[in-house]
Amino acid sequence: MVVGAVCAALGLGAGIAVSRTASPTPSGDALRAGAVAAPAAPSQTIVVGPATARLGEDDKAALRALIREELGAERAAAAARADAAPSTSADPAQQWQLSPEGLQAFDRARSRVDDGLARGAWTEDDRAELRASLAGLPTEARAELVRPLINAVNEGKVHFAGHGPLF
Repeated sequence: MVVGAVCAALGLGAGIAVSRTASPTPSGDALRAGAVAAPAAPSQTIVVGPATARLGEDDKAALRALIREELGAERAAAAARADAAPSTSADPAQQWQLSPEGLQAFDRARSRVDDGLARGAWTEDDRAELRASLAGLPTEARAELVRPLINAVNEGKVHFAGHGPLF
């Protein structure tokens, strides 16, 4: 979002600079010969090639102010998002307000994953028990449980001794 605003501002600045200096420029042999182009008639369309934008001090100050404003707005939005994020408790299972059965399923799944991580191996039996434990849990709880297992398998710390998905 900020990058788009900066690009738009730079484009605007380049357009201002080009419009202030828009006069036909000699090209080819005429340029090498040192010819100077005559000013264009008001009704004539001028096509200007690639040019370096030269902003005046007022334009530079306006561009800086626009960039500061956009960056400040993005920082404020990021701070608001961070403040709105739910605080994580010491036990992630508490934040989902699980029923007693859900809490038992969460604990069984966590124990199975921790055991697999400690052994450095994940079996089809582990998968079957984890699958049964995850069935009644909210999506966020499931993600919290399988994240360490996925990371360990991806890092080569745990070997899956079966076929198909991990869970």
